Amino acid sequence: MLHYLCGKCLNKIGTIQLTRAKREACGEAMEAYLYVVEGDGESEQAIRILEKSKIRFKKIFIDKYENGKSMFRDLRTSDTPSLATSKTVHVGLENIKKFAEEARH
Repeated sequence: MLHYLCGKCLNKIGTIQLTRAKREACGEAMEAYLYVVEGDGESEQAIRILEKSKIRFKKIFIDKYENGKSMFRDLRTSDTPSLATSKTVHVGLENIKKFAEEARH
């Protein structure tokens, strides 16, 4: 289950910071969830980057017309690809790349 985020959580680099209370509300470690559009080049790159970096994640395929609203409700963005972890949401391919690079170290 992803936590609902307020607009105040979105910082300047496109990463949403979850508050400690929101992280603890879950009570258990969450996997990463990658929101992608099937056939989209950036989405496919994000999948390859995460697979290569051995980050555990689940793909959630988004159809902007069908389930894009629920993605926006959960993440406060409808931009794909987006990666939601237990602590942050990384919006866009560049932010996902940065996250994967930092996770390797």
